[in-house]
Amino acid sequence: MNIKDKLKVISAGGIPDISYGDGEVQKLDLYIPKENRKNKLILFIHGGGFVSGDKIDALSYCKEYKNKGYYAASVGYTLLNGIANPSLNCLEIALAVAKIQKYVWDRDKVYLDSMATYGVSAGSTLALLYAYKMDSVIPVRLAVGKVPPVTFNPELWNGSLYFDGVMNILAEKGIPLTDKEKLFEQYVCGGDWKSCSLVCYSPKPTMCTFGLLDQVVPQFNRKTMIEKMTANPDIPFCYVDLPHSGHGCSDEDVPLEKAFNATVDEWLIKYL
Repeated sequence: MNIKDKLKVISAGGIPDISYGDGEVQKLDLYIPKENRKNKLILFIHGGGFVSGDKIDALSYCKEYKNKGYYAASVGYTLLNGIANPSLNCLEIALAVAKIQKYVWDRDKVYLDSMATYGVSAGSTLALLYAYKMDSVIPVRLAVGKVPPVTFNPELWNGSLYFDGVMNILAEKGIPLTDKEKLFEQYVCGGDWKSCSLVCYSPKPTMCTFGLLDQVVPQFNRKTMIEKMTANPDIPFCYVDLPHSGHGCSDEDVPLEKAFNATVDEWLIKYL
């Protein structure tokens, strides 16, 4: 993290670049509440298609929830550099969560007894995948994902903007594009698309937004997620469609997103 970003984190009440592993990006920023302190964690996971993005991207989210009394953190993770693997990213997140629990106990003598994961785009895949799949040191009680990729079945992704973007990256690396779907599974999913797909695991209480004009995350993801969650009526599920939005929220849909964010606050109180 550069000096400018470190100063941003510090000025927002955070502690930058706490290492949870030996990798260059295996660091987290932790934001410590000063008032109305809760023994709850909100963990933010940045987006970027598994090829870009940075933990500083979640600064405004972390500052907001820190000011509401939550411990908040934004975690860095290994991006696509050869082969990506969201399942391995979840192991990184598990290390980060364990580090947060120890750090908070050593510093504040506060034991964090529950947490929510919160992500955008690729980060929302990791937020939901970690909640559904992992045995977390701090139990996950709520998962929040904005515009989440839900399944990585390469047959469904073939022809999408993201699929074509991955192929362009591989072509630039000099990799022959002989079997694009197999390459997509190998380089985006670590060779097993099902291991990275949310529909393959038992869900937790979940909240999502979907951009109905999204061309980056195709609409079959929305359909798949809704079908999966509504098939489990005992699992609380809330989603908001943003009718004028693509992969980011349009000005027309800001009121809907604000209403969604307010509901997130209510669910945090209810489930954490």
